[in-house]
Amino acid sequence: MSEKGIHERLMALLSPLPYPCRLQVSGGTEPIYITWYEMEMRPVLHAGNRVKRYEQVAQVSIYGLEPIDEAVREVLDALTGGGFHVSSCGPQGYLPSSSRYHYPIICRVGVKHMDKP
Repeated sequence: MSEKGIHERLMALLSPLPYPCRLQVSGGTEPIYITWYEMEMRPVLHAGNRVKRYEQVAQVSIYGLEPIDEAVREVLDALTGGGFHVSSCGPQGYLPSSSRYHYPIICRVGVKHMDKP
């Protein structure tokens, strides 16, 4: 059985929330919506400089027409409850071009290193 990738894990955690969520697409028409994209995958070195795990890093963005404090709390709870480590979050900004508030969350999760057969 293979481990789920970061996109599948984020979709599984965020889709139960009452906000539309999708990968990398912004510009939604909903009052509040969530997007994300993978920023990087980096090795986690262990003794002997051997890679035993990788860490995937993603930015999750929450967009809303009005302040989005409740949505931010719900997303943070979903991420931390689902095994993600939140590296940074905020600050909330306002995007005049879209008339939306934006709140970025940088999160990471470890994935196992799959050895070649």
